[in-house]
Amino acid sequence: MAIKQILKATLVGTILGALEGGALYSILLVLESREGGGFVIGGASDWMIPILIIGLVSGGIFGAIIGVLVGLLKARRFAGLLVGIGVGLAATAIVFLSYGTLDVITGLLAIATVLGGGSIGLLTSFFTFKSKDSYRSTETP
Repeated sequence: MAIKQILKATLVGTILGALEGGALYSILLVLESREGGGFVIGGASDWMIPILIIGLVSGGIFGAIIGVLVGLLKARRFAGLLVGIGVGLAATAIVFLSYGTLDVITGLLAIATVLGGGSIGLLTSFFTFKSKDSYRSTETP
């Protein structure tokens, strides 16, 4: 039963992460093209599909990591939220330590990573563990 829940949490986290990653990267592409003078090399529309695919893949990996942790820890609602926020903060720290720049786009990405991680953790725990699992009766029939 535990393996099934870990796999379910991983699948749910991957799907949610891919959706959020694709949306986030696409929105950031549009914001970056408008902030940087209105055009990305070749125009934003030429880059939308590749950026969307990169967002889907990287978001899926990010969500899978959160899903595995939620499944292994059997994290319920609040604990799933904390797991997601923790992974989001770790990813943000890695980005800041790697690049060391702070501009508007990087700041928005950091905020979205932490909030997105939290929502992925919360929703993964919500869809993986039903509330009836946590309130089982200890009485014998």
